[in-house]
Amino acid sequence: MHDKVNRNPEKAIPHFSTIVREIQEQTGFFDPVSRLANRITVKALYDLSGMYLNGVLADIGCGKKPYAPLVRHFVGKHIGIDQPDSVHGLSSVDLVGTAYATALKTSSCDCALLSAVIEHLEEPLVALKETFRVLRPGGYALLGVPLLWPVHERP
Repeated sequence: MHDKVNRNPEKAIPHFSTIVREIQEQTGFFDPVSRLANRITVKALYDLSGMYLNGVLADIGCGKKPYAPLVRHFVGKHIGIDQPDSVHGLSSVDLVGTAYATALKTSSCDCALLSAVIEHLEEPLVALKETFRVLRPGGYALLGVPLLWPVHERP
């Protein structure tokens, strides 16, 4: 865990604005409200990453791994996990599994990221139990759900 986080990602990470644009392209949200929400989300993820992400990251429901350009500044290994029939395809997926059964070993990850995943699940508590199973003691999970974005990938 980092003791101090530079609160200005534009100075801390070269090409931060480019990373934000890459993430917007990956997620496919281009209207003004969604772009603003995306920028706020990326800034929040940056702030939280500096405090809670390190070592091995399990990115559960990774899709196309849109946050990879950002989290690589904080983690040593980024394992993307998604279901076999992901609408995003499997080109960015490192491990085929689900939020309910990731195929990761118990206590094998230092941190986990579930971004825009929980709202799609019929059994979110089962997914949270699986997330905490794969975390090492003292590990952190960052979860995010949409608030301002339009309906996406209906459950």
